[in-house]
Amino acid sequence: MPRRAKRNGVNKSALVREQLTTNPKIKVREIVEALGQKGVKIQPSLVYFLRSDMKRKARKQARLRAVQSGVKAGIPNPAELVMKVKMLGREAGGLGNLKHLVDVLVE
Repeated sequence: MPRRAKRNGVNKSALVREQLTTNPKIKVREIVEALGQKGVKIQPSLVYFLRSDMKRKARKQARLRAVQSGVKAGIPNPAELVMKVKMLGREAGGLGNLKHLVDVLVE
């Protein structure tokens, strides 16, 4: 059964997500202290959970974008596309060099 909204209408998760989006490298302790100063009690475990959940969603979006770019390129199997990029990276002297070459082409 879903939990009811808090009496004062404060959504703790939304406050934590707001803090994490403004500064993703902020420490958990700093988030707890900042929200504590605003009068919101929050457990560090909630911050850890929300941070990992946001990272999971970001990874999922990245995978989705990779699949979509593969479909646009005419490659139905994204694993084949990844293998081709890895092979091209090896030929270029490493993925770092390949990324640098792509960055130069984009500019």
